[in-house]
Amino acid sequence: MSADNRPLLQAAAIVAILAALTVIAWSAVGKWAVFVPIAGLPLWVFGRRAGTRGTLAAKGWSGRRVKNYWVYEEQQGKDRLSLSIRLRLVDSDRYILVVPSAAEWRRTMPLWAADRRAEIIGRVTESWAKEDVEWPPEEFAGGRRR
Repeated sequence: MSADNRPLLQAAAIVAILAALTVIAWSAVGKWAVFVPIAGLPLWVFGRRAGTRGTLAAKGWSGRRVKNYWVYEEQQGKDRLSLSIRLRLVDSDRYILVVPSAAEWRRTMPLWAADRRAEIIGRVTESWAKEDVEWPPEEFAGGRRR
């Protein structure tokens, strides 16, 4: 399961880590207690961005959740191409990746991705749990994906 699929759990973990670091810093040296949260948050944001860039550089593609969309990015030469796939919020802290049908894909995706549905969806879904991916009805036979 992708960490991006559980934003509240991820945020709670970050707050807990920052709180623990603040307590440790406060007990060690009082003046550093303010520095840890102030420096920790930007370092975390930078680390996530560097991770995306690192994945993009290593694999040539990456993905991340932005609001109610999964953003797939691909490096082609100096260009970074991207597309968005809709997510559906389930419960208060779980997203389902809604895979568009082949016809909808060709109609809505950028030209560079129009004929590459299987490849791109394969890349995106490899990091998602099977129960967190919703396939179009025409791609199911007896409850299983064809």
